[in-house]
Amino acid sequence: MALRNTVVVGGGLVGSAAACAIAAAHGGRGCGKLVLLDHAATAVQPPTLEQFSNRVTALTPKSVNFLKSIGVWASVEAQRAHRVAAMQVWDGVSGSSIWLDADEVGLDSMATMVENDVLQHACNMRMDELDSIEIVRGATVTDVSYRRRNDSGDGFAAATDSTSSSCVAVSLESGEEVLGKLVIGSDGPRSIVKTKGGFDSVGWRYNQTALVATVRLSGAGRNETAWQRFLPTGPVALLPLSNSVSSIVWSTTAERAAELVHMPSTEFVAQLNEAFNGDVRDSAANGGQDGGGNPDELRRVGSKLAQHIQNFATRTSEENHPDRNPPLAIGVDDGSRASFPLSLAHANQYVRPRLALAGDAAHKLHPLAGQGLNMGLGDAEELALAIAEAHAVGLDPGDIHGLMRYERNRQIAVVPVMAATDFFKRVFSTANPTVAAIRGLGVSTTNRFAPLKTRIIRNAMGI
Repeated sequence: MALRNTVVVGGGLVGSAAACAIAAAHGGRGCGKLVLLDHAATAVQPPTLEQFSNRVTALTPKSVNFLKSIGVWASVEAQRAHRVAAMQVWDGVSGSSIWLDADEVGLDSMATMVENDVLQHACNMRMDELDSIEIVRGATVTDVSYRRRNDSGDGFAAATDSTSSSCVAVSLESGEEVLGKLVIGSDGPRSIVKTKGGFDSVGWRYNQTALVATVRLSGAGRNETAWQRFLPTGPVALLPLSNSVSSIVWSTTAERAAELVHMPSTEFVAQLNEAFNGDVRDSAANGGQDGGGNPDELRRVGSKLAQHIQNFATRTSEENHPDRNPPLAIGVDDGSRASFPLSLAHANQYVRPRLALAGDAAHKLHPLAGQGLNMGLGDAEELALAIAEAHAVGLDPGDIHGLMRYERNRQIAVVPVMAATDFFKRVFSTANPTVAAIRGLGVSTTNRFAPLKTRIIRNAMGI
């Protein structure tokens, strides 16, 4: 295969969006030919009108604007998307809550719920429209290595180091090699580009598993609020997909997740409604961690604090948002329940000469903030800008000096979100009454302090 300017490894949402953004720059003319290597043998098809996918994303307004700019969003809207106007988050132990509403910052929505398959189909349709993108499906990557021009100048040979390289060879299981001046690894947390490219990373596993499912709701009316309750075993979220359908993401222990996946549907629905409405203050029953110290003393002091916080939280709830409760689930779609282990991972570098990481290949975080794909789309946008800027000043797209802009800007954006998400995961993963009382005070106070709450809303919306 001939030398290309850019090779994207990974045909998922981030890789596809990055390909569209790079190709769309300068009307698709300026950045040269691009090859996208997709491990999947066939393109993703959108769900039917009656069927909803169990993997969904709450896209921020910033992400939606990016998708509009690269010509993807119109296809999403033509299929299916759902407005999120508000969000309620509350602590199952202390009862403290915070209500976040787009109206408070003068906007129409906080987020837009989109099924991942719908967004993937829209990206695929857009790539098909762009002549500068070549898609290779069923491509299994086995190696990534540097190449240099050979002595005769009519081919390429192995490079001794990255500084002497003129391109990167991506080796496929089929025996083919794809050559690119820049190779983008958007091939997930087990990225072969990251491994073969020599990127260092840090990370750890959480003692949690996420369960996803599609549920049907009771009653009728507008279903435009996202609900999230923090339990000692992890958060459970109810995310609106239509007026009668929502998606859930329930983080819990691996053992509990396995039970929930396999139990009868009627029992599962009852357990889900209990998770949103039941009393979870018994840490032993809910798997919370005590947090150390003298258990009797902690309970005595914590109970007094918790009572004060509960009274404060109740007053706050009644004054600011009375009678706001999540809708009841009445059914779960057959085959929609699935689970996956949760972990954190972060690459110490996002770029090396002629190599760049994006999406889960660069950073993977807990889903409690719903920011994983939004951060990946931010990577795609920033990477396309860096490549366009390098092209404008005559730089090779794989030049490390041009790529450093991407790494610098994205790490500034990503690292604080990852640190905050990890912090909240740990703080809310305990039923210790003292800890619960202190965090409850923080939540309730934030809910009453308008400037801070407005800042939280704007950050959540990516604006």
